Amino acid sequence: MSANIVRQPIIGPDGEAFAYEMLYEDRGVSLYNQQDTMAANMIEDFLLEMDSSRLLDNKKAFMTFTPNLLEKDIPKMFNPEALVIQIEDTILVHPVAQKLIEEHKKQGYQIAIKGFEFSSRYFAILDIVDIIKINLSKPNPSLNSILDIANSFKKTIIAYNVNTQ
Repeated sequence: MSANIVRQPIIGPDGEAFAYEMLYEDRGVSLYNQQDTMAANMIEDFLLEMDSSRLLDNKKAFMTFTPNLLEKDIPKMFNPEALVIQIEDTILVHPVAQKLIEEHKKQGYQIAIKGFEFSSRYFAILDIVDIIKINLSKPNPSLNSILDIANSFKKTIIAYNVNTQ
């Protein structure tokens, strides 16, 4: 079985896809749980072999990056207008991650954080995050508070794991 790139639409309020989350899988396992070089090679293959503008229908791509991939400037393979750098909570505990994220933000990339929670590590990076992605697969008693905070900081909110209309 070979590695795959999966395009997951991000649907706006109008019911149309406004962006796509790009997921990398190798034999059903996310490449982000394996070696970073495998993920970097997959990204490179994607760029070389695919017409990304056709695949993405000229919409933005959300791609998750590990600290090592950020450090190697892998996002620079993409135009900042076409890419949203998505980070997960595990990146927030990496010693140099916030500096790397700030550097990419200064280069014009939008930053999305996946799975925002009430924790000091999230608030420390909130000023450079553009988009907060909220997991709706399970009940979240603090959802209203998270929405209030996101709105007060003028952040875009995207829900994920929404499987119904």
